[in-house]
Amino acid sequence: MMIRVRYPDGETRMVRPPLLDHLIQTRKIVEFKRQDGWVRVGVDPVRTRRVDYHGPERRQASLL
Repeated sequence: MMIRVRYPDGETRMVRPPLLDHLIQTRKIVEFKRQDGWVRVGVDPVRTRRVDYHGPERRQASLL
């Protein structure tokens, strides 16, 4: 799945989710597109990884 992002200069591109996470964390984009519209980084709520959680990763798919 590719996600549309908008850079500070107005340029838009399609990126993969792992790159989107990096771009959000480093504030290299100003917006990204969700199904229901544009999300403004630093203004609208975005899902982030919690670094203070030390339990098992339950979202990871099992390969058994």
